[in-house]
Amino acid sequence: MREAFLKALETFAANLQAYVLTLRPSMNPQFSPMLIKWANAIKVWEGGPDATNPGDLKYSTLIASWGGTPGIKAADGGHLAHFPTSQAGFTALCNFLKLGCENELIAFHSPEARTLGGFMTIYGGNPPQGYLNGIAAALGVPLTTQISTFL
Repeated sequence: MREAFLKALETFAANLQAYVLTLRPSMNPQFSPMLIKWANAIKVWEGGPDATNPGDLKYSTLIASWGGTPGIKAADGGHLAHFPTSQAGFTALCNFLKLGCENELIAFHSPEARTLGGFMTIYGGNPPQGYLNGIAAALGVPLTTQISTFL
């Protein structure tokens, strides 16, 4: 009986640790410190009306695979995503940026999109220069920095 209890406790602890790592990207080794810093910079500029979506990610099948559901209508069509928690939304943002750094996002395949400025121009929907400069300043890098270096 004691052995079964200890085994169940061990399994619970392992599952809890895995769960916590999905909720706290800063503790999750799959995200580099620079990628987390980038996501936090975006959160400052993008954190829109839905607090669960700090990057204002648009709903898509990719975003759904990370727990997103259709949220409020986006001004430029479609819907912004809604996540069960703000931490789940932050993890989704980190996942999205990581895929961008790995050149796995179709809309970001052009050579220009491989730089911070180019990526953020597409991501932000042709935002004002202040937005781009603010992201770059938060990261302490020029807009010409290759995003692949954030991994």
